[in-house]
Amino acid sequence: MTDQPAPSPGDTPNPSLSGRTAKAGAWSISGRLLAKVLDFIALLILARFLGPADFGLVAMAMTSVFIVETVLDLPITTILLREEHLTDDMFNTAFTLGLMRSLIVAAVLGALAWPMSLFYNEPRLLPLIACLAISPIMRGLISPRLILFAKRFDFSKSFILDVASKSVSLIVVATVAILTRSYWALAIGTITTAVVFVSLTYVFAPMKPSLTFKEWPRFANVVGWSTLTQFISSVNWQMDRLILPRYIDLVPFGRFTAATDMVNIPYQAIALPTIGPINAAFATLIQSPKDLGAAYLKASAGIPMLITPVLLSLAMLSTPVLNVLFGDKWLEAAPYLTALALTAMIVLPSFPLPCLAMVLNRNQFVSMRGVAELAVKLPIMLFAASQYGVYGAIATQAIAATAVVIFSMFSVRTLIGLKIRDQIGALVPYMLGLLAMAATIYGLKPLVWFDKGIWLEVISIGLVVAPALIVYVGVVFSVWTLTGRPNTIEHTIVHKGQGIVRRLRRRA
Repeated sequence: MTDQPAPSPGDTPNPSLSGRTAKAGAWSISGRLLAKVLDFIALLILARFLGPADFGLVAMAMTSVFIVETVLDLPITTILLREEHLTDDMFNTAFTLGLMRSLIVAAVLGALAWPMSLFYNEPRLLPLIACLAISPIMRGLISPRLILFAKRFDFSKSFILDVASKSVSLIVVATVAILTRSYWALAIGTITTAVVFVSLTYVFAPMKPSLTFKEWPRFANVVGWSTLTQFISSVNWQMDRLILPRYIDLVPFGRFTAATDMVNIPYQAIALPTIGPINAAFATLIQSPKDLGAAYLKASAGIPMLITPVLLSLAMLSTPVLNVLFGDKWLEAAPYLTALALTAMIVLPSFPLPCLAMVLNRNQFVSMRGVAELAVKLPIMLFAASQYGVYGAIATQAIAATAVVIFSMFSVRTLIGLKIRDQIGALVPYMLGLLAMAATIYGLKPLVWFDKGIWLEVISIGLVVAPALIVYVGVVFSVWTLTGRPNTIEHTIVHKGQGIVRRLRRRA
């Protein structure tokens, strides 16, 4: 496809779409954000009652569970979202595929539990993997009719599902951790979340399923590419957790996984909930590459614009943050947290590519991106992790993330003709904002009262981060203004903000 010109400020043919997408995203992000706050509270409780070795053990078990679940994941929601007219046969076929997936997940994880315990020389993995398998088995049984809300840009139900399941899980996790001080608290919390979530989907989207493959042809092509893509993606995502336990002890591995979980919270709370709204928005613009390009730029710049300030704060204030949240027994994880947070910032602009490829039915681009990442990551990881441990694994992540971003930009140019320079240009405002924010934190960092009491430490962290965030926002919107206020994510934020102000004035 030939290059398209960059979308101009007047290129918004359907202003209501941006509003509906933003509203849907607000519901979805709010739900996931609140759910992640609950997750974070659970993590704080667990870190106080459990040690790094407990986290390392459960992370070893979860690695195999995650890979199997991801490989066998089916993009049923996205397939149904693309269909203009949904029928009972489509819903029943979707349910049947989900049930088949659950049965296969159960069989595969049951077969893997014993070999994994031998591979890592850790007999506790056998019962742990067997129990953790309940979670992905349940997730395969979600009501397919839940997609009807997404098609109407109604993500309020997702908000309730996320918050309710995590709330129940938090109560269970806290109770088990306090009473037993056992790693089983981590496992039971994971299972509880899945059971409550799936049960509630049938409250909001009830259906009486029947088993059929009548509409299988609608799913076949995407499922084939999805299986390959998910396999490659899961290996790439979990490669460090697969390889590192062979070369380091459980304690440093537990510190690494806890730091990784902290870094993943902003991504999971902000980025992942936008997949549904982004898919829905992209799907309405398939016939207009120019408008689709404008939407892609907003997503590509908007996600990192929201997440990178959090990651930068974690990176530059890792020691006091860990001391406040987890206690001094976790301070040796601070260098890991710094390196992981900086590395996680690299890959964020490529986040919307799978959504774009899916709605265009060009999933092979996501598979090819995964293959490219695997080709770069696997040989380097095997060497670096064996020789340099955790730091070697993190360096490998940074190299692979850079390769992914470059490949993604060329893929987007091929898919919709969006020029590389336009993709990079959309990232400039927040990147300049990050530089200013980093300089502000560096200058104010001596104000952090480390080891002077938890509350003084919390206050001092706030006194450093708050002005840094103000500087960040100021630079981002100053750059946007100086460049002519183009129709980018900043434009959408300002437009929504003005709408809120007008409504408040009318009420006043």
